[in-house]
Amino acid sequence: MIHQKRVSLMTRLAIYEKHSKVELDQASSYYRSDYISTYLLKNGFRATAAFLIGLLGWGCYNFNSLINNLNDLDFMSMGIKMLVSYVAVLAVYLLITYIVYTIRFYHAGKQQQEYRILLCRLEQEYAKEEKESGRRKGKSVRNRQTRGKSTR
Repeated sequence: MIHQKRVSLMTRLAIYEKHSKVELDQASSYYRSDYISTYLLKNGFRATAAFLIGLLGWGCYNFNSLINNLNDLDFMSMGIKMLVSYVAVLAVYLLITYIVYTIRFYHAGKQQQEYRILLCRLEQEYAKEEKESGRRKGKSVRNRQTRGKSTR
């Protein structure tokens, strides 16, 4: 017999698993600091690569003026400006990454709690059905036993 409540719970559980299985698994398998630091490291490398690509693009765009003023350039101040701008870009990017992944971690924790609650409800529905079917079986066994005794 199909129970509408159980089907509804199973559907909701399947939707949770389909849409946020990876996120739930990652958040549950890491400590908060490990989860966030992993993404900070990954995004730090990405920000560095993006900065270097941007620097290369700037160098290609200003190649003529760089070659013409090669003897007049102050490489020390230019290097310091690049380093300061790199640190600023990296700091802003990592701050945004920290905020985003902290929010994602807590959101995944809440989703995981909701998932566990749904699993408990489904388990209770199965236990309730098992209990009811046990009662029905017990009654039918008693009825058969009493019928058997009365015919003797």
